[in-house]
Amino acid sequence: MRTGKIFCIIGGLLVLVATYLLTFSQFHMTYSYGLGLIQNLGFIFEQGDIVNIIIAILFVIFLFSGIFLIIGVKRRAAAIIGSFLAIGMGVYIIYIHYYGVFSIFFVKFLFFTELPLVDGIYPLHIAIDRVGLGTYVLLSGGVIGLIGGILGTSS
Repeated sequence: MRTGKIFCIIGGLLVLVATYLLTFSQFHMTYSYGLGLIQNLGFIFEQGDIVNIIIAILFVIFLFSGIFLIIGVKRRAAAIIGSFLAIGMGVYIIYIHYYGVFSIFFVKFLFFTELPLVDGIYPLHIAIDRVGLGTYVLLSGGVIGLIGGILGTSS
């Protein structure tokens, strides 16, 4: 197995773990993680604002970025697209928390849920400064997937 394939698999697994098992951040006892977006899809589309719907569609595509990275084992373009989605979302979350710019849409419960699914266990929240471990794992998975996509996946 070539190095590019291994990097795509590792990057995809890291992105999937970060999206579905770890929190991106915690804001006043409210967690943000990937399943929070799935839980709030009805609320997002209920608003009816076209900008919110377009952003929600982009974020739903982001939920599949780990799968795109794993598909990138066979198709190089899928790995690059999936890694750009993961890197973009990680940078977006870090930008929001370090510069204090909460967009209205993010505050309207895009990723946020009031309570964790299993308190203290799922989603796992390990705080590193202002953001959670999930954000950094998401970024690292995206970078590793991008390296795998650039190296190529041919046998």
